[in-house]
This record gives sequence, C-alpha cells and structure tokens, in this order.
Amino acid sequence: MARVNYDEKKADKYVTASDLKDDSSVKNILLLGVDARSNESAEQTRSDTMMLVSVDSKHHAIKLVSFLRDTWVYIPSLEHEQRLNAACSDGGYKNVVETIEYNFGVKIDGYVVTDFEMFKVLVDSLGGVNVDVTEKEAKEVTNHPKRYGNVTLEAGDNKLTGEQALAYCRIRKIDTDFVRTQRQRTVMSAILKKALTNPFKLYKMAYNSAPYIETDLSKGELMGLVSKAGTCVANIHQTSIPFDGTWDYATIWGNSVIKINTKKNKDKLLYLFFGGCTTLVNLVITYGLWYGLKWEQWYAGKFALGTFLGNLIGIVSAILFAYVTNKKFVFASKTTGMKELLVEFIKFVGGRVSTLIIELGGVQLAVILFPDSNTLLFVAKLLTQVLVIIINYFISKLFVFKGTKEASFDNQD
Repeated sequence: MARVNYDEKKADKYVTASDLKDDSSVKNILLLGVDARSNESAEQTRSDTMMLVSVDSKHHAIKLVSFLRDTWVYIPSLEHEQRLNAACSDGGYKNVVETIEYNFGVKIDGYVVTDFEMFKVLVDSLGGVNVDVTEKEAKEVTNHPKRYGNVTLEAGDNKLTGEQALAYCRIRKIDTDFVRTQRQRTVMSAILKKALTNPFKLYKMAYNSAPYIETDLSKGELMGLVSKAGTCVANIHQTSIPFDGTWDYATIWGNSVIKINTKKNKDKLLYLFFGGCTTLVNLVITYGLWYGLKWEQWYAGKFALGTFLGNLIGIVSAILFAYVTNKKFVFASKTTGMKELLVEFIKFVGGRVSTLIIELGGVQLAVILFPDSNTLLFVAKLLTQVLVIIINYFISKLFVFKGTKEASFDNQD
C-alpha cells in the first residue's frame, strides 16, 4: 500500500454532515475511472466511470451503483445544472464526490481513481476474470480493431485478459449507457469475488496496481476497507442511477442528457444503502406506543374513549418523535412496494404485541409476588420495562430491512 498515490483529504465545501445519511457499519467509496490523454491532467478531464461501492459490514453485503455520465444534476461549484461527469473537469475528484453527496444525500467516505492502464494491470494480476460475452458484444469488439485496440472476443463464458476486459467495459455503440455501466459492474463484481477470496491473488493485484491508484483514503482506511469487504463478497448487488421510472431523455442547451427526478433517486439510493427503517426508529415507535398505553391506563377508568385515545396519542407521538430524532427516516410507503410495506407492518405490530405481553405479564407477576410492598413492586415494574427494551431491540433487529436483495432496484434497460 506504500506505492499508492495518496491525496490529502479535503473538507466538504457545499454539504454538511447533517445533510448526509451515514452509518458506522457502511463505508461508501466512489470509484472514478478517467480517460486522460498523455497531454492532459486526469483531474481536469470528465470522469468516464463513476461507481459507488458500498460495503455494509453489518449485513455482509456489497452494493455497486453506477452513476450515468449524462445525468443532469445540480453542480454546486458551477451553481447551475450540468452533466454529472462535468463535475470532475470543473473541480477535480473531490468535486464529483460533493456533487453526488449534494444531490443524493449519501455520505461518501473517499474516492479511488483509476485509469485504463491500471484496469488492465488489475485484471491481469488476477489471471483474468470470467465473463459471459454475448455474440453481439463479441462482434462489436472484434469487428472494430481501431476502436478497441485490436482486441478480439468470442461469444460465451470466457476468461478475459486485462485488454479484453477493458474493451468489453468500453462497448457503447450497440446499446445504451445503462447497459455499458452494467458491463462495468459485471467485471467489477468478478474482480472483487476473485480478489477477496484469494489472499495471494489479492496481494499480487494490490502490489502491481498500487502505482496506478490515486485516493484520498489513508493506508489504514484502505486496509480496513479490504478487511470488511472480504466478509461481504458473497453477497454483491448492483444497480445504476437513475433508477427505473425516475428519468427521461431530454435535450438541454443542444445536448442530449438524462433528466431525472432527483428526490425519487435520492430516496431509493438511501433505502438501498441504509434500509427503510432503522433499529432506532423501531424502538422510538415502540416507546411512543408504550406511552400511549399509559394514557390508555390513565383514561380507561374515566371515559369509554380511553383505549382509542391512548393508542392514537401513542402512534402520533411515535411518528413525530421518530421524524424529529431521525431526519433521514423514510416511511416504507414512499419508497417500497406492497411486500416491503407488509414487512414494515409486521415489524410494527410485533413491537406493539411484545410490549403488551411483557408489560402486562410482568406487572401481574409483580403484583402476585409482592402484594404488600410498593417498593418491590416499583422495582419489578422497572425491571419489566428494561426487559421490554431488550426484547423490542431484538425484534426490531429481526424485522429491520437490510437494504440488500429486498431493496435492490435493478434497472432493466
């Protein structure tokens, strides 16, 4: 790792920590592929590839999200909208990071920059990667030697060399940029699986490719990231932004671009990385309902609507408190389908029922054991509430969405 080119970590200019969704168990690294000519600075060119690699060590999953180059977004440094890949030429690699953070609300922990030469070294160090090549893809590369550097491909499951893998990832004439980025993620998945499951190949790959890598991550951060990714490599998911149903082709200032619904894409990306409802929110909802039960007990003896008002106050207070304490809380109905909504409902009911059973059972047992001691009765009730906290924590952990397969929004274009 000593041969890697380390950049100084720069502070964000256009976003603050409170603007971004973060989780200590999730590390997000932006992989930038640049195509700088010999007389150009890589940081002054438009980024050819932008892929966010999210390593979720809590749920042992890796998520690969490609950002299409022609996506029309607001670039803070320019103070107006432009193609996403223009962020690099305007303000360098850090500007791409901040532009994605600004538009999509996800914290990015650092960037790793590669070029074509490094990509070839990476694949060759692993002894090649296996990719299923279609007949159409093979013909495109083989029949255009000038375009792809005299590379030939055969249809079928092939072990590709670095030159062949690069040509495969650069195919763009036969379909859309959505499919081009999908090919890039396919190769990246193959690289990760092969490297992270074989420590000898990983070392060789890291040693050979290090001089070509530029990053603002420290040596310790890189080592920690590789260690965490090794536990997640069996569970890789991929997609691209914009998501299905959130974009249209448009012509702006004479340029063909992809016009997106930024809010919808932001919600879907956050759900994919962090899930629709956190353990904290589950506990908040449970305790809002618990306080509703207290209202229920206080009013039940006074008028018939006590039960209804107790539950209503509990539910409303839980929702409001959850929103205030977790600004990034997203209700399932906004970002998911009926299946996910049903799971959220089961999770909600699970916390409610467990609270009722444990509290009522614990209080009744305390009354039986300590009928004449107010102090012991109070202690027993207190211990019951501690048990409620513990049980609901594990229930929420059981039902909370993991943001992996269930939350994957794969594009089909």
